[in-house]
Amino acid sequence: MMRLGVLTRAFRNISRRKVRVLLVVIALGFSIAVLISVPAGIKANQDITQAMTEKYQENLAHLMEQINRTALQIYVTAGMPSTPNNQQLYQTFQIPLINESIVDEIRTLDGVQDVVPFLMKAFGEKKTEQTATSIYTYMDIYYVIQGVPFNSTLDDLYFLFPCDIIEGRKPYDGESDAVLIGLNVSRRFNVGAGDTLNINGTDFRVVGVFRSSIDLEEKMVYMDLREAQKILNAEGKVEQIMVVAKDLPSVDKVANELKAKYPDLAVSTYHEQQHTAESMQRQYEEMLEKLSVHLGQIQVTANQVTLISLIATGSMVLFTMLYTVRERTKEIGIMKALGFTNWNVMAQFVLEGAIISLIGGIVGAAIGSVGAPMLATLVLPQLRSNLEMLSSHGGHSSAPWASEPSVVASPDMQLILAGIGVAVLLGALGSLYPAWRASRTRPVEALRHE
Repeated sequence: MMRLGVLTRAFRNISRRKVRVLLVVIALGFSIAVLISVPAGIKANQDITQAMTEKYQENLAHLMEQINRTALQIYVTAGMPSTPNNQQLYQTFQIPLINESIVDEIRTLDGVQDVVPFLMKAFGEKKTEQTATSIYTYMDIYYVIQGVPFNSTLDDLYFLFPCDIIEGRKPYDGESDAVLIGLNVSRRFNVGAGDTLNINGTDFRVVGVFRSSIDLEEKMVYMDLREAQKILNAEGKVEQIMVVAKDLPSVDKVANELKAKYPDLAVSTYHEQQHTAESMQRQYEEMLEKLSVHLGQIQVTANQVTLISLIATGSMVLFTMLYTVRERTKEIGIMKALGFTNWNVMAQFVLEGAIISLIGGIVGAAIGSVGAPMLATLVLPQLRSNLEMLSSHGGHSSAPWASEPSVVASPDMQLILAGIGVAVLLGALGSLYPAWRASRTRPVEALRHE
């Protein structure tokens, strides 16, 4: 026995108790998998929060830039006041239309420089998600038809088309079979400049692809207003009218006249849009503050789960090795009788505990690599559920974050190696006391043990 190395003896003893070792390894594996999954889940939630913060700030900056650029513009709609980038508007399911005949009437008003009608409709899938507290419904938008007059003069003045064209060009005046599509649409339908895109049974030529910092804008399909009315069965109807005043003093005058002349329509000016933007900014700031609080709560829960996992892992090794020492008391006595020193006995039991923990750590790393998203979901509060609670309205709410990309918990190699290292360390530490007890066993007493 003495000729065998301590490592050989450790492996031989482990192999003699396969079933017990297997059960301990499985239990250790799940414990280590939780240890690996929790930091990965925290990082995923932090990434979601960071992405949403950047998205909100980017959207708000874009909205403010547009409002400042369009100080002379007045928007007329049939329903809620809106701007072309009001994301929440597009996530409603039906946008009411107004009669296009009033466009010519508005054009004759004193103080009006230009009038530009738009027709817009979103296409996608209506989805409903349920949480423990409520249900919310939203539209997963695939693309949005944006009917605008194909007029380069109006585009030069009022930026009707996006500016960041990455492929092809903008449509020419009167080019009725052409469409300009966002990058998201291009990727969804796998089409680019020069290809044909079928929309509602009608083929259109894709003349250009544009990029935008706003997700919803990249889902836009710009087409001639008349073609949009035709394929949407909305001849003579528009969704929004942009009225451009001749100068700043005329803005309020024209807006008041529009409100008096068309009391059933919603009229919003630069000032009202600015107020809306400021209100959105306050809501965003409040939302981000609450996100930060919830992220802190998730961190606290993660710390508690990590502590419990560490204690569980160490305890499993401790009690397993205590039982092993008790079971092998006579064997320890024989070793001592053969001349093994206290250090030899202690080193062997510590090594056995470390080896079992190493195997458990490797199993845990494998489980954590595959099951981290599920384990993180089980043990940590979910940020998306918290978001839902923050802005639910009477049990039903729209979900402006619903289109945000999901970030899945995925442990990296550094985290996996750290998990295995922690398993070995806990195994060695958990084996110290049982190993010390084994080393202090007297040969005579051990040989009498039954």
